[in-house]
Amino acid sequence: MSSGWTMEGSIDADEAREAVRDLEWARRDNRRRQIDIWEALYQAYMVGFTLIAVTAMASSLLPSQPVSAATTTWLTDRGGALIGLVVAAAAMTGLRSGARGGPLSFDPPTVAYVLQSPVDRAFVTRRAALAQLRTAVLWGALGGAATGLAFSQALPGSILGLVLGFTATGVAAGLVLIGCALVTSGQRWRVLPVTAVGAVIMIWSAIDLGAATRTSPASFLGSAALWDVTHQGNAFVFVAFAIVAAVAVAGVAVSGGVSLEASQRRAGLVSQIRFALTMQDLRTVVLLRRRMTQSLHRRDPWLPVGRSKGNQAPVFRRSLQSNLRLPAGSLVMLAVLAAAAGISFGAASRGPAALALLPGLFLFFAAYDVLEPLAQEADHPTRWMAHPVRPGDVIRSLTAAGAAFMIVLGLIAAAVAAPLLSDQTSPAALIALPLGAVGATVGAAVGTMMGNSGSGAMQPMQSEVFGVYVVLRVVVPLLPALIPFAPAAAALATHGGNASATAFSSLVYTLVPAEIAWLWLGSKAPEPG
Repeated sequence: MSSGWTMEGSIDADEAREAVRDLEWARRDNRRRQIDIWEALYQAYMVGFTLIAVTAMASSLLPSQPVSAATTTWLTDRGGALIGLVVAAAAMTGLRSGARGGPLSFDPPTVAYVLQSPVDRAFVTRRAALAQLRTAVLWGALGGAATGLAFSQALPGSILGLVLGFTATGVAAGLVLIGCALVTSGQRWRVLPVTAVGAVIMIWSAIDLGAATRTSPASFLGSAALWDVTHQGNAFVFVAFAIVAAVAVAGVAVSGGVSLEASQRRAGLVSQIRFALTMQDLRTVVLLRRRMTQSLHRRDPWLPVGRSKGNQAPVFRRSLQSNLRLPAGSLVMLAVLAAAAGISFGAASRGPAALALLPGLFLFFAAYDVLEPLAQEADHPTRWMAHPVRPGDVIRSLTAAGAAFMIVLGLIAAAVAAPLLSDQTSPAALIALPLGAVGATVGAAVGTMMGNSGSGAMQPMQSEVFGVYVVLRVVVPLLPALIPFAPAAAALATHGGNASATAFSSLVYTLVPAEIAWLWLGSKAPEPG
């Protein structure tokens, strides 16, 4: 509705748009007044300290000498397709997010009073869409530049060329993510068709990776990052960037068709997710993301699980049955995370060794979905008093069931990594990936119980230690997931890919933190918060 109100005394379209701008500026002013400058500086200090520590650790694992000629040849043949697979995953994520009402998120008052008023809805949504695209370009550029700078010591080519190449690909990935989501939400396409389109895009890129070809637009976008290494470029690279720009422009143009019902649902959930991220509560983020995507469990499990007889591990069987009732979309996402873990480990054997730590992160995020039964129990602490066993035994049983499910994902990751590995690194992958899946499960269980208000977890009593507490809530659960891959990463960085001797070290490095976490979990007893 671009003509404004039709009643007597109404305002025209220009006045309505000016009122919308005034409301936006008023909200920004209110937010600025509510910011405590000293608290913001303290949080920035803690975040900066953590980033410096992570960067120092990653830099110590990166090789200081250029990669071998064989690795350069492999990057020339498959590097563009490997990076293109990441761009294809961004397209898949954007398409599915748009089908569920994303990526635009408005404040509840905006949905209630602006989007439902006689103001041109497209004017409001376009402003929000442009803001989303600016953010995507900024973070894509920063992430791409940081990646290019980190890899500049290991890859042949100039630092400037790598930074510019990865920056261009990072910007393209950000535009693909938001642009696809805007087009899908504006046209109100359904989840199943857009998932099929996203799967075709990813399979196309995967074929390019396996066949050492460049045929998909995502592969051409990925090859732009390594142009200074491979010196391979043609007109199709510019065509791929033109397609990305067209998708972004089309997304802004059709953003006015976003569903009002989806905007209402997302308005409250997004604010809760932001608060959970502020508190570093990843378990709550996973739960709210499920609500946002309206992900519901199946009525019947994918595979039959017999009923428990007597005391034959009833909690374990119930948790396993819950995971076997995950919807198809969740299973696909778990498989994608497992595949990403395998590809990261395989790429680490031919490039920067720090990539060997990425599988721990991917498996850690997957473990939070798998441990939903534990999270549900933690959210209902009054039920624990009715269990005829100690609460710690229940927590351990639920964690063990999640670990059994995660081992399957670890084996999938190992199968995906196998074609990319050499004979020297294959044993490390076959051991480290399943062990990392177990460690990720234990870490996610620790994170879940640390986030429970009545679990006896560390609860800061003074604001002076709150920043340290937040950092610990992020770092401590990650350790069991990352430590199993540390020996392989160190071996790849110091012995040029000879990681076969790290299998026993990975086993030891997994058992030590897992045993400590296992003892800690056994002592927990959720209470009404």
